[in-house]
Amino acid sequence: MTLVGDVITVEPTTNTQSDTYVMLVTHSTVFDGDLSFNTVTLIVNDCVLTHIDIPDDPSDPTAVTYTIHALNNLNLDLSSPGFVQQPACGYSLTEIMAWSFNPNPANPITTNSGAPYTLLVSSAVNSDAAVYTATLTNSVSYQG
Repeated sequence: MTLVGDVITVEPTTNTQSDTYVMLVTHSTVFDGDLSFNTVTLIVNDCVLTHIDIPDDPSDPTAVTYTIHALNNLNLDLSSPGFVQQPACGYSLTEIMAWSFNPNPANPITTNSGAPYTLLVSSAVNSDAAVYTATLTNSVSYQG
């Protein structure tokens, strides 16, 4: 909590700060001594995630075809499925993603760390012709 002028700002940074706070004011007088009384009760609650909505598992993904020596590269944009926090606490999302390919190495397929849900398929090498399976493993957490 910070006090600037007559404004108190409460910004809890951890769950341990959830509590009830009572502001006590003491007024000193010459005749009756100190008078103390409660002025404000602040109740600070934290938001607790109950679950994260995960996207549906693509049990039957649609096959995508790319022809070696194609005039245009193939960009596969899976777009973030949006892991939604429940309830909406406003915590920031952290994802740790790893692609794996079968067979490996998957020479014609490249990933882009700046767009982690995107794959680029491009090749001019005949021996790259194959059926590749791409698997994305994603660890999702919210910081808050």
